[in-house]
Amino acid sequence: MQLNVFCSEKQPGRLFLGMEVNGPVGVVREVALRVAVETERTFWADAPIIHQKDSQISEIVTEVPTEQLKAFLTKTKRLAFGVAKKQP
Repeated sequence: MQLNVFCSEKQPGRLFLGMEVNGPVGVVREVALRVAVETERTFWADAPIIHQKDSQISEIVTEVPTEQLKAFLTKTKRLAFGVAKKQP
């Protein structure tokens, strides 16, 4: 799994955090219920945005809340990215 921090020119002022996982988007959408992110200074949880990166990889994405953006960019030394999954 790989974590990505990225922005989009189409959405200025917004920052996103994503985790790449193996598997098709349909399966990942079916099991991923919630995303939680924690650093030394920030915490948020929300419904994930899930999209297909390529034929084998999906990405689970969350937006860094605007009010936590500065602390996330300047104070983060430790990051935990968790995904709550549906029971099998």
